[in-house]
Amino acid sequence: MAEQSWAKHVADVLRRNGIRLFATVPDYIVSHVLDELWADLECRVVTTTREEEAVGLLSGAWLAGHRGALLMQNSGLGNCTNALASLNMGRWAGRSPTSWTRSASAGSGRCRSPSSSTRPTGSSSSAT
Repeated sequence: MAEQSWAKHVADVLRRNGIRLFATVPDYIVSHVLDELWADLECRVVTTTREEEAVGLLSGAWLAGHRGALLMQNSGLGNCTNALASLNMGRWAGRSPTSWTRSASAGSGRCRSPSSSTRPTGSSSSAT
């Protein structure tokens, strides 16, 4: 019962913030939240085969004016690092639709600003 309680709370917070599109590479922990979202006819949950695919899907939705969330286990973050970093490079830096939340299985569950971990720091130079 406790698992259902936290899953409903997470799903409710996402919905209250206007998020209705969810991409996921499901696992056991995430499945509790997904059950809540699949039951809501206003939500669209898309199951992807890889985390990078989900990043691409949600990036396209964001460019079309929609907000979405990627639900994955913490190890999935390592799988999509390049896709996330690509969104935060060059002309898109600081304007990409990324935000981070760790699952309950990953530890504290604190939120983190994406710009502090994915935006390049310092100056860059290129050879001519």
